[in-house]
Amino acid sequence: MERDILDSYQGQKAILCGDGRNDSPGHSAHYLSYSLADANKNCIVHTEVVDVREVNGKSPNMERLGFERSMDKLKRTIEIDEVVTDAHVQIAAVMRKCDKYKDIKHSWDLWHGGKNIHRKVIEASKAKNCKDLLPWAAAVRNHFWYAAREANGSEIKMKAVWFQILHHVVNEHEWVLNVDGSIGKCGHGPLPDHEGTAWLQKGSPSHLALKKIVEDKRLMRNITYFINFRHTGFLESFHSHLLMYAPKRHSYSYVGYKARILLAAIDFNQHASREQVTGDDGKPRFIARYSKLSKQYYPAAVLKPKEYTYITDLQKSVFQMRLDVDGHLSQHVSMAEDHPGRNFKRINMCPSPDIAKLVKAHLSRFEQSKSSEKVETAPHNWPFFTPF
Repeated sequence: MERDILDSYQGQKAILCGDGRNDSPGHSAHYLSYSLADANKNCIVHTEVVDVREVNGKSPNMERLGFERSMDKLKRTIEIDEVVTDAHVQIAAVMRKCDKYKDIKHSWDLWHGGKNIHRKVIEASKAKNCKDLLPWAAAVRNHFWYAAREANGSEIKMKAVWFQILHHVVNEHEWVLNVDGSIGKCGHGPLPDHEGTAWLQKGSPSHLALKKIVEDKRLMRNITYFINFRHTGFLESFHSHLLMYAPKRHSYSYVGYKARILLAAIDFNQHASREQVTGDDGKPRFIARYSKLSKQYYPAAVLKPKEYTYITDLQKSVFQMRLDVDGHLSQHVSMAEDHPGRNFKRINMCPSPDIAKLVKAHLSRFEQSKSSEKVETAPHNWPFFTPF
């Protein structure tokens, strides 16, 4: 499947989206799967599995290794014009400093950026006298997307549109100038009678908290990464899909985990173009889902059921491979050349101790502690009561 996808480019430049996913919910992950997907076709192009033993036991470095390994493999086959990732510090440094990626544009995922802003607004609304900021959280996130779309590759244009939200939330839709020198005016048309979210008071604690988020210095330095309006939201859907094949509450071998990741990618690509179910009236069907973070409902499209027609082809390939391989079913299978277990057998990166010495040391400690026990006897000639 990967070979067919790469052959379909036929000299065209690719715009890829990348993101990593750990095999555990904590920070001490054993495996990481890094996936590169096509931004226009919404399909998984390549996925790489990284073992923590390959980065000397330091799990935060796995995503950078997975990114580099995936990019280097695809660069040998296709021409990459742009790559979109989350705001990973190590990946940003690699793209900025390595000569092998100097001709590839680097953008940050707008989905992650908007999600981060949404989270900050919700967190700010929990402060004193800022409760009225909470209903504006989704609108601020959506306006961040709108500003990136209107930027058209211009950093100053995105800043100008982004700052408009500070005027809009206080019911101020016309002002003197934007930061790019254009006339200060909201992009929407005439507003109907406002019956929904209440306007904020200019200079109020809520408005000042929002101003601090919008004009954040780090966001202003990195806003150039969002001006191409790229996002990897469907990769988050793929990571959610991975939970069916490789749940984070279970442990797997390297070969087993890699096989599950590949099966999940096959399933995802086969059903990526499923159509939405329509009702008796011919209209697309939706269901209501609730977000614990925003405390609001949102519509989710109802898709047609999966068919899994590719499973028969997989079974045929498995049996054909078995026929082509000599030997019996229980024969020894050598470890692959790229298996991390060839260098380190254990995840703790420590050499195996001598089991005889380990048992002897354990027994000697047991005997030593047993001999040091003292048997206490009751004192003689004590009265029948004990004074306090």
